[in-house]
Amino acid sequence: MATKLTDADIELLKEAQIAIVTTINSDGTLHSTPTWVDTDGEAVIINTSVGRKKHRNIEQFKYVSICVVDSKQPYRWVSVTGKGEFDTTGADAHIDAMAKKYLGQDSYPFRTEGEVRIKVRVVPVKRLGS
Repeated sequence: MATKLTDADIELLKEAQIAIVTTINSDGTLHSTPTWVDTDGEAVIINTSVGRKKHRNIEQFKYVSICVVDSKQPYRWVSVTGKGEFDTTGADAHIDAMAKKYLGQDSYPFRTEGEVRIKVRVVPVKRLGS
């Protein structure tokens, strides 16, 4: 059963804050990485490339945990756990929007030839936060 993001969560997720995204490796250990984050008001959205570790882990185990801590007010935070849903539609435009948000650049400068971007939408089934 889904749980809702609060207005404060949505505000934090729309800011240029870094998230720590945790997925499950094939051997059962955890894989955590700093990641840009976004929201559509209902879910937390991240962006990666097809075939990368996050993509492979979510494809295999589905569950993702995302924690965002305000870089200026560390007791303002949200942690969301849910199943990752993949969508390549608009993923290139989304990573460009993230580059604008986080880097002030109109397009994502770290693309590699042949990569396929993918959005991961995580609807919260568990939410903790301030």
